[in-house]
Amino acid sequence: MNFKWENAFSKTLVSCVAVLGLSTQLTAAPDRCMQKDKPNFAFAYPKDLNLSNPIDLYFYVEGLAFQGMQTGLDFVLVDKNAPGATAINATVGGFGQNESWGYNFGSRIGIGAYVPHDAWNIDFDWMWLNVTDSESYEAGTGATLPTLLADNGSGTSPYLSYGSSGATWQCIFNVLDATLGKPYHISRKVIFNPHFGLRFAWIDQEYGVNYGGATIASQATPIKYKAENDFWGVGARVGMNTDWLLGYGFKIFTNLSSSILAGWFDNTIKYGTAALETVTLSSKPQVVVPNLELAAGFDWGTTLGNCGGYYLDFRAGYEFQIWWDQWNTRQFVTGVADGNFNNVPTYGNLSLNGFTFKVQLDM
Repeated sequence: MNFKWENAFSKTLVSCVAVLGLSTQLTAAPDRCMQKDKPNFAFAYPKDLNLSNPIDLYFYVEGLAFQGMQTGLDFVLVDKNAPGATAINATVGGFGQNESWGYNFGSRIGIGAYVPHDAWNIDFDWMWLNVTDSESYEAGTGATLPTLLADNGSGTSPYLSYGSSGATWQCIFNVLDATLGKPYHISRKVIFNPHFGLRFAWIDQEYGVNYGGATIASQATPIKYKAENDFWGVGARVGMNTDWLLGYGFKIFTNLSSSILAGWFDNTIKYGTAALETVTLSSKPQVVVPNLELAAGFDWGTTLGNCGGYYLDFRAGYEFQIWWDQWNTRQFVTGVADGNFNNVPTYGNLSLNGFTFKVQLDM
């Protein structure tokens, strides 16, 4: 009896070992095939374009068509009632008041490299943009009332009303970024590139207003107002770029980054007659300026040369940028002829948005 039981147990044990060995052989082959054809999904692996004889350098040029918008640039009240009327029925006039901002052209150029240490990526780029805009208001049967001029100490402005008022605004935008990132696959079809670095910015703005076309004889002399708002700063930048591979060289991209800059302003305000000799006010505030960027779009690339020695990439998208408190000047509220005036700070945000088109060559 014991012999039969031991015999049955031995046969069962041998059968289990045989089944286990067979199942191991059946599952091992597909695993080895998957490892041969596909990367292992258990860990991230570096982005690699598989170029033959790679130099690991790339260059790019990007064309920009951006709208530049600056808040805090109101300069007039348009009063629909006749000059001297006891009632005022006014609307605010300035940049961004019922206005469509125009597009301005700029560029961004860059160079980058992949270094052997853990497949890190170093990138340098420079963005330049020159934004200009103008705005004017006609009083009609009413008057345009200046809002940027101090009064004469008696509570009434010495520059009462005009038949028309106009203004121009210019912003010269220069930003230099130095970035260290690590582009890597989180799957076969998605690439993440977390990055950080330094940002340097020089943003010069000039704002000029002409109050002219007086509606009464005593106010016949045109008055000019000019403000210069120059900024430079340096700070830290951090962000995340992603590529979503669709196949046949096509992909969707998204870029998100933010930076905080320690900045210095050099501001001057002048106003008076055509010679601008009446009032001059200078200020040099030091501030911390944050900004945010977001871009998204489509991309297509292909290999070039013998055995794919180069990679040519085309990218089109839409980008948003906002720079908080970028307009940082003073505004007069009362004053007297000897310059003993009071004033308050005026802040405004600079925002950019528009189309981008990029060409990049990897080698």
